Amino acid sequence: MISDALGDARPFLDEVRNGFFITSAVKTAWHAEMDVLKEVDRVCRKYNIQYFADWGSLLAAVRHGGYIPWDDDLDICMKRRDYELFIRHSDELPEEYFLSTYKNSPDHWFYITRVQNEKNVSFDSEYLKKNYYFPYIACVDIFILDNIYRDDEKEKARDKKIMYILALADGIRKKTISDASAEKILKALSLEYGFSYTCPDSDEKRSCLAADLYGLAESFFSAAGDDESDNVGYIFPWTLKGSRGYPKKWFENAVRLPYEDMTIPVPHAYTDVLAAKYGQYMVPYHVWGGHDYPFFERQRENIEKITGLSAKIKFNKEMLRDRSGCDKLSQASGESRSLKSMARQCMEEIKSLFLFINDSTAECAENIQTLAIELGELIEKSGGEDNDVVHALEELCEAVYQYAVNHRNYDALSDVLKKASDIVSEKIIKRRETLFLITRPDRLDVMRELMETEKKRDGTVVTVVFLPFSLKGNEAGDVTGFHIPGYKNISYKDYRPNLHYPAVIYIQDLYDDWNGSITVPNEYYSAVLKASCEKMVYVLPDDISDFSDEDTSSLYSIGEIARSPGLLRSDRIIVGTENIRKHLIDSLTDLSGLKYKKHWEDAVTVFKIPETEEKDSYNKNKTLICLGLDTVEKSDCDISRLAGYISLYNAVSGDYKVWLYPDDIREWENYDRDATLFIKETFKGKLLKNELEGYDKYKAIADDFHEYRGDPSPVAYMMKESGKNVILRGDMK
Repeated sequence: MISDALGDARPFLDEVRNGFFITSAVKTAWHAEMDVLKEVDRVCRKYNIQYFADWGSLLAAVRHGGYIPWDDDLDICMKRRDYELFIRHSDELPEEYFLSTYKNSPDHWFYITRVQNEKNVSFDSEYLKKNYYFPYIACVDIFILDNIYRDDEKEKARDKKIMYILALADGIRKKTISDASAEKILKALSLEYGFSYTCPDSDEKRSCLAADLYGLAESFFSAAGDDESDNVGYIFPWTLKGSRGYPKKWFENAVRLPYEDMTIPVPHAYTDVLAAKYGQYMVPYHVWGGHDYPFFERQRENIEKITGLSAKIKFNKEMLRDRSGCDKLSQASGESRSLKSMARQCMEEIKSLFLFINDSTAECAENIQTLAIELGELIEKSGGEDNDVVHALEELCEAVYQYAVNHRNYDALSDVLKKASDIVSEKIIKRRETLFLITRPDRLDVMRELMETEKKRDGTVVTVVFLPFSLKGNEAGDVTGFHIPGYKNISYKDYRPNLHYPAVIYIQDLYDDWNGSITVPNEYYSAVLKASCEKMVYVLPDDISDFSDEDTSSLYSIGEIARSPGLLRSDRIIVGTENIRKHLIDSLTDLSGLKYKKHWEDAVTVFKIPETEEKDSYNKNKTLICLGLDTVEKSDCDISRLAGYISLYNAVSGDYKVWLYPDDIREWENYDRDATLFIKETFKGKLLKNELEGYDKYKAIADDFHEYRGDPSPVAYMMKESGKNVILRGDMK
């Protein structure tokens, strides 16, 4: 399996999801955030604290089964009582965790509690090891749902009171209100609400007083009792701006949906919540202003300002291969140390010695044998025994020995030498080799096409080496179980790039040692490889979607690709479309300067896999019916109503399968055992099972069907993206 080959490093590898390139750094940030979520989840489960995925994280769970590819934060919400219970038990979170609020953090003037894995950015070795060498603060944001008054006048009165207090707090900390005016209002608040205060005489005390006033305002958030409310909402800022929230019944129960490598609770009426928040929530928007992407970039910039050290690789012209001057000398030097060059020198010396074999038989014979043995050992060291060449050299050694002992049959010895010379020339000296370093066996389509192109060139041998990633500090293992037929497959432990000195090396790895979490064996870093070949080619994933200049998340990702050693050192860069080529050239030019734009225009090329009739391999008469737990909720767990919903699918013709989302049957049984039993009986023999996990599972299912009907899920989104027919339940009649 691909996951076996990628091993423990897989969660941290860059990835393309839904056409978006997710950098390895962002994947590592996700992992650090997920650890925080798991700790929050552990405490909530222990004390039966109800929480829900919220905002983008709710959308992500329903539409993607994990993070939205172009997003990187985690949002949850709790109703006020659950939140207060969580705060009481927050001391059971890991001791290094920090709950950031307006009460204890500067510039945190909003009502969100941020559960952080550390108070500050940390480069402590133990911290780094524990957090995948991600030094930045990872967190989960908690939004609080409060009751909204049923009586609109009461709600308006509360909102006015809250805004009045917050305006005073902001005026005091920003010094936009005079001390005299502030003290007058503070006295009134003290008389009306028993608010205790001290007039501030410093910026620090102003900030403390503002935080106390924020606390006073928050005390009114929970003023509406359960019997006075039908809705819940976020008082700050949405209710204060006129929103009247969402029906409380939508948040009565939770169901758990897949989210990366765990499940996350969502409101049982999750489709209603999403429709209220986003409208057409199955339509993606890459361009939005919710927060910075990625969230840790500002932290990184602050560290650079403080330390003066860059956390990103800088361009320098030494990375480029100069076809003149010193680089030519360096390349010639590298080639002179190659097996090809040494084999040529060795055979020339053997032929020279052979001319004098009759004059000094024993000495010449011994020297010829020594050279032949050394060449044979060098061939074996370079990446496995080449049987024809080694056997020819062994025959030469034996023939020389026999001639030295018996001193006869010079012509036969000449024939053996010619045979060895011809084989060495054909198999080593004249052979053109191209090396494909496969670090991503999940990205072989373009590489296979390039292999076939190289294989068709006369005298070219295509060598394939699977190269493992490993977590920093761990020893790299071997990649087993992968072999590409028709090519020479060699273990990375046996291959010596500097000895082979291939004409071209094709690579997939970007980062060398600049990735904080993962690495490849350092003998395969791009600087080493570049010195060991005539040309190095980086192959970018071909499934990155085109994007606009307004898509800042995609622009960031392409910029990070440009700012990577493997790509900067490559002589040629292969991309999938003209749009990606343009944006990559722009990013590389921004990084290196306008002087090098022509270089990048020449280096970055588009390579497309030829279209074939077999491209659409799915069954064109196969429909996927998806039932979400939302279907059970909509029927109020009434079997007759549930049967009515299911009858909408009776019009499906041809072959079909039924997929439950979530597909963990225990979640369904926990929610409603009778409804689950009814569904299992109704669709007996038709329920789809897939043993893959996460994104791989959704993609495999989406690829296998031509039509989708039913409730929203990650598969619906993928099938719609690929142009297949998707009919969601709300659109069915």
